[in-house]
Amino acid sequence: PKPDWVALEVADNGHGLPDGFSLDRSNSLGLQIAATLARQLGGTYELANDPAGRGAVARLSFPLAA
Repeated sequence: PKPDWVALEVADNGHGLPDGFSLDRSNSLGLQIAATLARQLGGTYELANDPAGRGAVARLSFPLAA
């Protein structure tokens, strides 16, 4: 993470996200809430497949102080 930022990362070891998945087009209320929280905190929310192919990884990053 960037200096003076907090990064919260959650990963699983499932099948990962489907091909063509887009966070912007997701109808999931939970994912929409996470993205909105990130914006309100001045941070970012990322959701992607694990680069090693072992599931999905979600990361919420935000500055310690606004």
